[in-house]
Amino acid sequence: MEFRGMTKKEHPGLVPYEDLSESEKAYDKATAEETLKVILKLGYVIQKS
Repeated sequence: MEFRGMTKKEHPGLVPYEDLSESEKAYDKATAEETLKVILKLGYVIQKS
């Protein structure tokens, strides 16, 4: 049995956000925040167009 279903290209985390566990939501939020910090530290500016 394949964990990620590589033959079908499926992953158990590919579900609507509201269906994720709280720990998965927290991980996603932390990843997004750290990505934005790196972008800003590299000197880029994020602004609404």
